[in-house]
Amino acid sequence: MKSGSKIIRSRWCKQCAIVSILTIALVAAGYDLPEEPRWLTIRPTESYLSLDAEGQQQTTTAGSSGSTTAQQIYLAPAIGFGFDGSVYHPDLLSFSLRPEFQYVWQQTRFDSGQPSEVTSWLPNGTGTLTLLQTKPYFTTLSLSGAHDIHQYDFFNSATEDLRMWGVNTGYRTGPVPITVGFQQSELDSDGLSQHSVFNQTTLNLHAHNDRADANMTDLSYQYGRFDRTLESSGATFLDNSDYHYVTLTDQENFGKSTLNSTVLFNQINSDNSGSQQLNTALDYGIQHTENFHSLYDYSFTRYSDNLSDSMDNYLRAGVEHQLYQSLSSSIDLHGIDSHSSSAGSELDVDTIGSTSTENYSKLLGSWGRLTIGNAANYETTELHSIGTQLFIAREAHTVTSASSFSRLKVPRNTSIVSVTGDLNHGFQPLVEGIDYTVDTTVDPYQITILFSSLTVQGLETASGSVKVLVSYNVIPNPTGRYSSLADQFQVRLDLFHQLLSLYSRLNYIQNWTDTPGLVLEDLTEFQGGADFSWHGLYLNANYTDRDSSFYSYRAYSTSEGYSFRLPDNAGLGLDLHQQWSTYSPNQKIDYYDVMAHFDWQPMPHLNWKIEGGIQHQRGGGADQDLGVARSYLEWSQGRLRANLGYEYQGRDLSGQTLQSHFVYLRLRRYF
Repeated sequence: MKSGSKIIRSRWCKQCAIVSILTIALVAAGYDLPEEPRWLTIRPTESYLSLDAEGQQQTTTAGSSGSTTAQQIYLAPAIGFGFDGSVYHPDLLSFSLRPEFQYVWQQTRFDSGQPSEVTSWLPNGTGTLTLLQTKPYFTTLSLSGAHDIHQYDFFNSATEDLRMWGVNTGYRTGPVPITVGFQQSELDSDGLSQHSVFNQTTLNLHAHNDRADANMTDLSYQYGRFDRTLESSGATFLDNSDYHYVTLTDQENFGKSTLNSTVLFNQINSDNSGSQQLNTALDYGIQHTENFHSLYDYSFTRYSDNLSDSMDNYLRAGVEHQLYQSLSSSIDLHGIDSHSSSAGSELDVDTIGSTSTENYSKLLGSWGRLTIGNAANYETTELHSIGTQLFIAREAHTVTSASSFSRLKVPRNTSIVSVTGDLNHGFQPLVEGIDYTVDTTVDPYQITILFSSLTVQGLETASGSVKVLVSYNVIPNPTGRYSSLADQFQVRLDLFHQLLSLYSRLNYIQNWTDTPGLVLEDLTEFQGGADFSWHGLYLNANYTDRDSSFYSYRAYSTSEGYSFRLPDNAGLGLDLHQQWSTYSPNQKIDYYDVMAHFDWQPMPHLNWKIEGGIQHQRGGGADQDLGVARSYLEWSQGRLRANLGYEYQGRDLSGQTLQSHFVYLRLRRYF
């Protein structure tokens, strides 16, 4: 639970002063004055008084060690103003400011000891200042601050204090328009059993050039730095890192041919490690006829960190043919040359192969559409291996809360080096035991992502999934040679404007080798399922059977959802998900969740929303039960606004029980 000492205002006040100084410094010549100048124009837009009141109680029970309870009361009366205006002339400096001055009183009480109280003044609100708005080099400065509840997904939410300021400028006309953006933010999050403070600084530069014949060049650069302090279960974790990310793309059109070039570079530095990665790609395509296209691709990748180095070269040549509107095919020849080294070990891999695809999509009258696809790939690979340990860098895994675990892709694991977020989240490090767990009793190792973590919730996409990068060590394959055949076949039938959809997929991988001790994955995987959607009703069922020389599993998944409107401006919805999985050798995982929501507007100025749900999982290294219940009332009458809410969160994770009751009242009176 967040203490009063975590409320940081000095940095925010300094940032406000910096913005004021920059505002004065950036006033310059070069503006037009079609209107009569006035040194200062102010147009009031709003003013209000508000009160935020919150009460929270968290109880933690951990086995025989007993329980602890913490209580917190938060009161914050505030006065706010809104005004638009300009200095001397709108084309010189215009502004739109919504400042709010908040007095915060906060009391925290634990089972033992005296309650602690903290008071402070905290600026909130928003502000935007625009310099030389009619010029291509106009500059915008912005400020924002807020205290609110952030719901990451249905089962996880946190109380957040966010402070942010930034500036955007550039030169937006001419042959190469350029924009530059700088932003600093501080996010103070208080969730169930976790408290985190996340400071982030980002600098973005973007330049673009358009030329004749649709030729173009695009350059973007991003620098980011973040400092994170995480408190959980009485322990404190600190993370500090910065990164550089550069993307350069170019497109050149030559009549019927096109050359696309890409250069990607990223570098990350942290307290314990650092890495660099360079990717270059050349894609050249020729449109010989309307239905016949050839392509020639080359890519180079270089990766290095404190533990390893690797280089990859990839070359491909192929053709694509559109025989009919419904039928397309392609075939290519490709080769891969790869070299990696780590901890005295070296691995050279040379691969040559061919891939062929066939895709068929046919409209079957007005009642359906049939889609069939097949991709086959045959490769021959030669390995040269030295040493006893190989480092696998940044292997990508995507997990969802309904399946929060993933197996590593290479067996004979020896250790996990790091688990981080992806590039879009600055390779943010994750902490074992807080953000994820590792099951080393299976091979390949199993990574379980803990969606109860505030850090993991911050990595969630709009679909509720999380992408993580895992770096780890394995025992390498010996020197040898092998061949492999991989085939993927899929078919889908959509009926009656997708009222009913049937689909099936078959993956097959077979390897051949005469080299003893070579560990390769032979795989047969089948998936089949159906979707049904009609007037607010959604049903899905699918079955997956994976038979692999690494690990096998079977999974049955079903989903049901129904939402509909009721009389008197009311609505009701229900969503359910179930999954039963069995992994080799004898690991079972059962999962289900139920989510319900109800909304009602009994009168024009009153809205009421209720939602609740439970989530249950057994197996996979993380037995857990989650439960939430929420109720919100929103009322407005004239210039008065009122919001009353209650939220319950409960979690039982591997024997540790956490319960939170949170209630808030927000009042605002406009004048």
